[in-house]
Amino acid sequence: MAIATYSDLVTAVGTWIDDTTIAANVPTMIALAEAEFNRMLSVPEQDATATVDTVAATEAVTLSSAVQALRAFYYTANGGYVELQAMSLPQMRSMYSWQASGSPVAYALVGATALLAPIPDGVYTLSYVYTSSIPALTVSNTTNWLMTAHPDAYLFGTLLQAEFFGWNDTRLGLIKERLDDIIAQINKGGNQRRAGSAPIRMQHGVAWG
Repeated sequence: MAIATYSDLVTAVGTWIDDTTIAANVPTMIALAEAEFNRMLSVPEQDATATVDTVAATEAVTLSSAVQALRAFYYTANGGYVELQAMSLPQMRSMYSWQASGSPVAYALVGATALLAPIPDGVYTLSYVYTSSIPALTVSNTTNWLMTAHPDAYLFGTLLQAEFFGWNDTRLGLIKERLDDIIAQINKGGNQRRAGSAPIRMQHGVAWG
């Protein structure tokens, strides 16, 4: 059967497991598989963009709750892009403790908050590109980009979680091996799409622009 929606996946996993005592936990298995996907996958489909305005004399800005990792953080100035440098909080505190305020040039992440240095001396519209979490499948959100493009990842990822619910199937080793191959293939394709066909060039200055 084709696996195109949440209900398709639940049915398919139930068929593979063929154990009603475990099959009742398929929704939990899917959620656990998605948690693992969010840790393992890094592809353009996960990329999203957003903006946030600074407040003068305020160090912190709050980022989207969907942010898993920042890929770029920048603002425009003098017709170009100023990219903020990622630092650890202790490193940033040490390097910029002498400068009370100014145009921000660095940031440190603390949870969903970005702390800026120097502390902004005005309003700056910061843009950021981030890796977002995969939209979770539910009875109301029946599909997403990963299900559409890679239903096999969902099937084998969910089946692998069944091991911890007591499904002791001799195929589990093969299922894990297949899932690892699928994840590697998805990431490889994602890296190729991100890189494109252009040669890699060293960049200098304050930004990509």
